[in-house]
Amino acid sequence: MSELNIFLAKLDLKHVSLQIERTLQEIKETRPERVDYINSMSEAVNKLNVARKTFQQLEKDYLLLQKRNIDLEIISLKAIDQIKKMKDNATLQKL
Repeated sequence: MSELNIFLAKLDLKHVSLQIERTLQEIKETRPERVDYINSMSEAVNKLNVARKTFQQLEKDYLLLQKRNIDLEIISLKAIDQIKKMKDNATLQKL
């Protein structure tokens, strides 16, 4: 998953949330008696906000894991290089 995909998904989630909030506000102003719609949409907005917060935490976790992966790759490459040097030294000492 690329950072661009994460950004676009986050943007889409925010956009949908704002659309529902705007529609909810319009219904409250024009049809306040439609409590069933108002309650349903308010619940949807709350669920979307929870989803957005969860998504933000997952994004942070993903970025931390990505950094950790890079750190481990560097450690691995250094160890491989060190082993190669040790093998080369051992070969030279045999000669």
